[in-house]
Amino acid sequence: MKLKNLNFLFVLVLMQLISCKDPSDSFHVVIIPKAPSGLSGTAESGTGVNLSWTDNADNEESFTVERSEDGGAFSSIVTGLAANTESYSDAGFGLDSDHSLVYRVYATNSVGDSGYSNTASVSYTAPLTVPDAPSGLSGTAEFGTGVNLSWTDNADNEESFTVERSEDGGAFSSIVTGLAANTESYSDTGFDTDENHSLEYRVYATNVIGDSGYSNEIEVSYTAPLTAPDAPSGLSGTAISGSGVTLGWTDNADNEESFTVERNLDGAGYVSIAAGLAADTESFTDSGFDLDSDHSLVYRVYATNSVGDSGYSNTASVSYTAPLTVPDAPSDLSGTAESGTGVTLSWTDNADNEESFTVERTLDGAGYVSIAAGLAADTESYSDTGFDLDSDHSLVYRVYATNSVGNSGYSNTASVSYTAPLTVPDAPSGLSGTVISGSGVNLSWTDNADNETSYTVERSEDGGTYSLIAALAADAVAYQDVDFVLTTDHNFSYRVYASNSAGDSDFSNENIVNYTAPGTPYLIINHNSIAEFDGLTSDQIEAAKKVLLIISGESHGRGYGYGLESLAGIDSTYSASTNWSGEAESYRSDALRWNRAFLDNSTWNTSMGEEDFWTNSAAVNDVKAGLEYIESNYTGKVIFGLGWCWDMTWHNSPTTTKDPVYSCGWAGSTVDGPDGDLPWGLDAGDSSITGNSLSLVGYLEAVEEYNTDAPGVITIFTTGPVDGNYNNELGYQRWLKHERIREYVQTNGGVLFDYADILSYDYTNNQRFTESWDGHNWHGINPSYDDSSYDGGDGGCHITEAACIQLAKGLWVMAAKIADWDS
Repeated sequence: MKLKNLNFLFVLVLMQLISCKDPSDSFHVVIIPKAPSGLSGTAESGTGVNLSWTDNADNEESFTVERSEDGGAFSSIVTGLAANTESYSDAGFGLDSDHSLVYRVYATNSVGDSGYSNTASVSYTAPLTVPDAPSGLSGTAEFGTGVNLSWTDNADNEESFTVERSEDGGAFSSIVTGLAANTESYSDTGFDTDENHSLEYRVYATNVIGDSGYSNEIEVSYTAPLTAPDAPSGLSGTAISGSGVTLGWTDNADNEESFTVERNLDGAGYVSIAAGLAADTESFTDSGFDLDSDHSLVYRVYATNSVGDSGYSNTASVSYTAPLTVPDAPSDLSGTAESGTGVTLSWTDNADNEESFTVERTLDGAGYVSIAAGLAADTESYSDTGFDLDSDHSLVYRVYATNSVGNSGYSNTASVSYTAPLTVPDAPSGLSGTVISGSGVNLSWTDNADNETSYTVERSEDGGTYSLIAALAADAVAYQDVDFVLTTDHNFSYRVYASNSAGDSDFSNENIVNYTAPGTPYLIINHNSIAEFDGLTSDQIEAAKKVLLIISGESHGRGYGYGLESLAGIDSTYSASTNWSGEAESYRSDALRWNRAFLDNSTWNTSMGEEDFWTNSAAVNDVKAGLEYIESNYTGKVIFGLGWCWDMTWHNSPTTTKDPVYSCGWAGSTVDGPDGDLPWGLDAGDSSITGNSLSLVGYLEAVEEYNTDAPGVITIFTTGPVDGNYNNELGYQRWLKHERIREYVQTNGGVLFDYADILSYDYTNNQRFTESWDGHNWHGINPSYDDSSYDGGDGGCHITEAACIQLAKGLWVMAAKIADWDS
């Protein structure tokens, strides 16, 4: 207690005693209040400190609160708080800063002040705010390294810094985040330091409240260090005979000062042929070598600046060919006649730059004509058989050489006298037969001999032995065969030969005639039809050229088109227009048209399989729609058919249960069929073996339905391929299915293109190939036709080119006959 208060109390008591008149008077003593206790404080961020205490006095008149701020001296912050007060809220300090505060309280009355309460320490935390923005941002570009940035940190409450950059006028984007609090620098290397840049930077601070404003923005120009130039690329060269080599390349550098071209001439090693070519040069013409000789040259190019040279470009190899001159003329031409064979010529080749030789001949003084052009370079002989070897002749020959510059002079002439041998007559040709149902067969042929004394006509029925049916006088060119039963069907083959005292001529072509007795008409194109091909007249050929063939199929179907192309290449008389994809060609009369694609579900389908033709109702409806479109939009005769692949025996192995009639299991595929992809047999009775409601009947009915729905298009029956797996149980059952198709057409009419029968005979159409399995014999593909490698340009067709040509001959015969169908 303060000393003055004690003195005051003593005086007061003394005066009270003196003033008493007697001991019975009342006596009251006033004392100082008791000190408060239990002082405590609670900080509220942004508001202040709430204090509370216990009032232990009953005679105080007021309270005083004192505070020590951040270790300073206590000072009064409030006085005269009313008696009995036990709390106070202190907001009288900087609420935006953190503080360490200590409080104490005392009571006061008229006697004096109480002692102090206990002290209460309170830590005050200011409310957090976004940090102040950094300032003073500056940057220094460091050559080849990047940009060094620095700034002033104006905040004391940031948690991190973020640096943003705009590169070459682009938008600002963050290049680094999470830089530690109090950071004031950063080195930016995160751009292409090998290129020049215009860079802008800005910085901001971040804490949990949010981001500060941006610092000032700065712009820094970064200059990349000079490097050796990038290597040129894409070097190529073009030789110009007589002029040199023109080079071209791509300049990939923007800092080169020049280019250098190096050349390796005929393997002698690289040397510089052009240095100091100006920057941005991308071409050079090299004429600095012997232009009159052939050369093998290799070039390369590099770029240069003050730092150094680039790498080399790619190398460009160029073959230079000196200008060509006309070849020297051949010499020493001579000829030797061989009776019955021709004339053998020989000469000396004096040139080393010819591309071919041409032989010219004058026959019996008629003037020179070329008889052999395009004979290979270095040829020194030729056999001339291209004249009538059965007559005497006076022949004179000469030869010259040719290259792209021109022709040499002529050789010397060689005169040769040719004496013809005595020969048998020339064979007749062009044998053809016309069926007059109920009346017989009318045969006609061309008489090619001038020395025959008679003709003989022979006939074979159903592939049997030929026998004589007529002996005719010289110059005969026709015969009517009525020597058979006219009321039943027959399959005849005819041939004719001429005779004289020297002997018999060769046989004419075979002509196959399918005689149909009055009744249901049908047309079967088989190997017999191939024999009719050579007998087609010019009128028949021209009529066939107005026909459109659409035979769509899978890989085997390509053979039809390849054959037509090859046949046309051999003899332009049989010109054909083959279309391998897309819509069929419109009407024309100068070439037989063949289209691989068929209009299937509004799309011209180039690969038509069983699932697109007959195995399901959707496919049948699509085909009918396509046929109706073709019927309405195409002029002339149109023939449509399925080019079978291996669908008869493919996908599924033969059933283990054997057919009781034919002793084989059934294979094949019915993709998209109602029962799925299963084997199939000949008729509905086979479903108990295959589990498949579909059979060959489905295919036959589909063809009939197409002909009924679109009679303006002739939908033909076809047999399938006989290659691949023909030499086993699969081949045997495929033959059974083919036989059923043949029987159906002969019984019910229609047109059958018998692919399988045609290819069972060799290219002479004489030798038929027979296979065997388990005691069964049938006719498979002739081995000379079986080839999985032949590709005419659109993919493989599994047969040889010769086989394709046989098919093409059959197509021509079919087109010719159908073109004349109405007559």
